[in-house]
Amino acid sequence: MRKTTGILIVTGFLLLLMVYSGEARPPRGTRLYDLVTNPSEFDNKEVLVAGHVTELLFSDNSTVEIRISSNGGKYEILLILDPALLNTIPNQGDSIEAKGFFTISGVQPHVEVKLIHVRTTWGQYFIYIRSIVAIPVILYYLRQGWDLVRV
Repeated sequence: MRKTTGILIVTGFLLLLMVYSGEARPPRGTRLYDLVTNPSEFDNKEVLVAGHVTELLFSDNSTVEIRISSNGGKYEILLILDPALLNTIPNQGDSIEAKGFFTISGVQPHVEVKLIHVRTTWGQYFIYIRSIVAIPVILYYLRQGWDLVRV
């Protein structure tokens, strides 16, 4: 009875974490593929884009240009933002989520960023390290709760 209760508590806790993770995730954004292949559909509209930093340019003291890509560099878009929005200077390979207005006018289609979130590369790897901690816990409860019949 104790083992079954423990397994149910752990399973319930893991299910609650899955639900929380799904709810805490920001709303699904606009794919870079859609912005690149059909830019007129999104002209002067608010978009939420995500990708990995491929290039970072400080054009002057008032703007920063970040080029992000998705699908292994297949689709790229330019982000233009105020340096005050950056609490962390992104490096090449860091993951970025940005919200702003997409405009076609100018030299190149770009997103004028109003809100940005930078997740460093080591922060992405930390997610995997946290997941590894769960493996011994699950194996312990499996070993305690079920007797595997040997043939």
